[in-house]
Amino acid sequence: MPFGAQAEVVEQNRHSANRSMVADGGQAYLSGVPERGTLRVSWYQDGEQQQCQTPFRLGKAHMAPGIATLSVECH
Repeated sequence: MPFGAQAEVVEQNRHSANRSMVADGGQAYLSGVPERGTLRVSWYQDGEQQQCQTPFRLGKAHMAPGIATLSVECH
């Protein structure tokens, strides 16, 4: 995901009120994320909007004290 892209969790085709900007290395930090959902990332390239999305599910293996981490591929 390119630096500066907008990342958000989408629930039943509704946009989340929580959006985050993608940082270096394709990392995005989101708060208030449900246990499962769809991550949508959008950005502009050559004047055209691009986007990708991927379903996710957080489990106990992804949980750390106060923060959950998960790596996904966005298509």
